[in-house]
Amino acid sequence: MAEETIKIFVHPLAIMGIADHYIRDLQQFGARHVAGAVFGRQDGRGIHALEVMGILIKRHNQDSEARLELDFESFEAEMKIYNEAYPMELLGWYTTDAAPSPTHLAVHQRFKAYTESPIFFLLDPSSIGRSGQDDDLGLIVCTEESSNVSSALMTVAASSGLDGDARTLGTRFIRHKYLIDQDDAERIAVGCALGSQMTAQEDLALGRVRYEWQGSFILLRERVQRVRNFVQQAALGTLQPPPSRALLRQAKALCSCLPEPPSRGLQNELSADLAHATHLALLATLLKSKFI
Repeated sequence: MAEETIKIFVHPLAIMGIADHYIRDLQQFGARHVAGAVFGRQDGRGIHALEVMGILIKRHNQDSEARLELDFESFEAEMKIYNEAYPMELLGWYTTDAAPSPTHLAVHQRFKAYTESPIFFLLDPSSIGRSGQDDDLGLIVCTEESSNVSSALMTVAASSGLDGDARTLGTRFIRHKYLIDQDDAERIAVGCALGSQMTAQEDLALGRVRYEWQGSFILLRERVQRVRNFVQQAALGTLQPPPSRALLRQAKALCSCLPEPPSRGLQNELSADLAHATHLALLATLLKSKFI
């Protein structure tokens, strides 16, 4: 696909789908790399990337993840079901990394079994929203170009047992310019990812409620602290005179009504969910700014 003959349009839901896949796998498995297929349509010389579908990476160890060993068998089954529900073309594939590499080229050759000229979408999560860059979305789009490598050199590489490298010696990635495009439905979806915007009156009302609740929590905390001190001193036997059994039963009943503090696991889950929502909100804000 030559850059002069086609135009690539990437839609917001495709970019947000890649980012969501990355964040979910990072939280659940600690994975730094995800991969998947990109679907869309071609209208004349315009190619529209509309949807993405994740592909399982075989994570036997760190090396298998770094080599992007994709489970193409399960992908083929899922793609068959996907095509029955959504009549879209397979445009190419995506992954997350800082820059294209020979590993990506090797995987790129595998996708030629499903589409003649696959397009490579690479998202660098660490560069999303980075100031000073023309493309603050962290996404680059690449197509494949043949380079001048002699067939003799490729034959030597293949005879040396470097089959994977031999397939990529004659090719390289070239960066392709792309545009952001969206329809009304996608514009609404991006707005939902950002959340509803409050008016000045709603913000003032929320501030009043927050102030009232803050005072209530401070008062509740002071009372709980007093009950806690009472129970601790009663257990140590330092209270004079000793409290009656009826008073101790009342203190126990009061303590049983108090909520348990959140566990470390729950706090980590809440922090991860907040980071997830913040990341997607940032990406949605950047996408929305492209059309202002």
